[in-house]
Amino acid sequence: MLGANPPLGVIEGYVRRIWSQFVIYKVVAARKGLCLVRFGAMADKDEVLKKGIYYFDHKPFIVKAWSENLDLDTDTIRSLPIWV
Repeated sequence: MLGANPPLGVIEGYVRRIWSQFVIYKVVAARKGLCLVRFGAMADKDEVLKKGIYYFDHKPFIVKAWSENLDLDTDTIRSLPIWV
């Protein structure tokens, strides 16, 4: 989540609300501004990934699939193309 650092409970409530049609097993904070969401099915994860960027309090909530080589460094993000 770029530009915001709400408590984990707030993030979890937001995630469970916007993805209420999917089974979510766990939401954990990896570090400031970064959380991991474990879905009940790969199809659920794929459906969420289709949209790509969500917004929390008008701030980008970027969604990426987990992989062993995933770069968790959000400091390298300098610009984010957004259609208005």
